[in-house]
Amino acid sequence: MTSWTPAPARTRYNRTYEFTTNVGDQTVTRTLDDLIGLDTMPVEVNADGTITERRDLYTPEVYANTTDDGESYLPDAEADAHATLNREGWEPMRGYTGQHGAGADAWFMHASEFIGGGLARDILATPGVYAAVVIYPLAAEGVEVEPTEWAVIRRTR
Repeated sequence: MTSWTPAPARTRYNRTYEFTTNVGDQTVTRTLDDLIGLDTMPVEVNADGTITERRDLYTPEVYANTTDDGESYLPDAEADAHATLNREGWEPMRGYTGQHGAGADAWFMHASEFIGGGLARDILATPGVYAAVVIYPLAAEGVEVEPTEWAVIRRTR
């Protein structure tokens, strides 16, 4: 298991949320976005500020229903996906997307967003297991839709 230690902030005004670990005789630096990002394993944020990779846990797949043409999510898509995550022992981090029209409870993040700012601050302030997941849109049969959203989820059990 790899453990990552917080690196000093570059300036007090530009917090980068960087972490380091030693691999052989070299020090490797990664951002929080790199560590929790898509296509990585879940990580545990420890009370001492370190981050540990959790190779013993899986990251669930998240699906959301769309209109038949796949152009937009159905009104209950986030609620339905949330219920599925809860059954699997995870909950979404809500209220961090900057998407136009998204409410305070929204948790689908646009592909252009990243783990930084308030989201990073709140993850690091709350020890637990976190992962980033792709939101796979479910459209009518035969309609191919590429995912454009993702989310940060937190393990609840």
